[in-house]
Amino acid sequence: MKKNLLVTMLVGAVLTVGAATGCGASAPDAEIGVNTETGTNTEESEAVVKPLYPLETAQDALADGGYSVSFTADDLMKTDGGYELTVEVYEYDRYEMEAIDNLANGSKIQFCNKEITVDKVEKNSETGFIQINGGIENDGIELMEEDGLYRTVTFNDSPVYYSVGKITIPLADDITFEDQAASEQESDLPIVELKDLPNAIENSDISFICNNTVITVRQEQIVQIIRYWVP
Repeated sequence: MKKNLLVTMLVGAVLTVGAATGCGASAPDAEIGVNTETGTNTEESEAVVKPLYPLETAQDALADGGYSVSFTADDLMKTDGGYELTVEVYEYDRYEMEAIDNLANGSKIQFCNKEITVDKVEKNSETGFIQINGGIENDGIELMEEDGLYRTVTFNDSPVYYSVGKITIPLADDITFEDQAASEQESDLPIVELKDLPNAIENSDISFICNNTVITVRQEQIVQIIRYWVP
């Protein structure tokens, strides 16, 4: 499914480079996020299970790689040398499986930049998901196995995205925009080049949000925008 392609692509892209406002509630016209109000920041870092290779700030998205982002037509600006795009960069958490398997009551885990105390850990026998503090239906954490890691998961199997900030990045002269958002089928989709990109973004009926939009950065320029179909 296209959704699984998107998630797999995001995991691989972030691992090669190492994507705090939550997203909304329903796809594809709202972003999927998390409530982390129950967590607290702490200076104590011992025995805290932390995510692998997290993006810490939007500046990290200048490194070569792929990033989940959101933006609007107003964020695309013409410059003397071409165009630049201001994007909000999103991340989601991935963990070593051994660290999660060893969680116990009283353990701490970093989730969406917050440290959460573990009160209960269960494995859902039907889905195989790891449920921490009751899982997402009880404002807890839910994790699924993917590519030898555990990653956060919410409804529709989407990762739990959280913002790491905004950044303005120039567009490469040979940038391409591939829009798959309106069709589950990948074949015969038009490739939009720079000269047609402003109109394509301006006239889009589907939002560019963190759970459907990925940019590829090379040498501190955006060389590709892909917007995926999300069920």
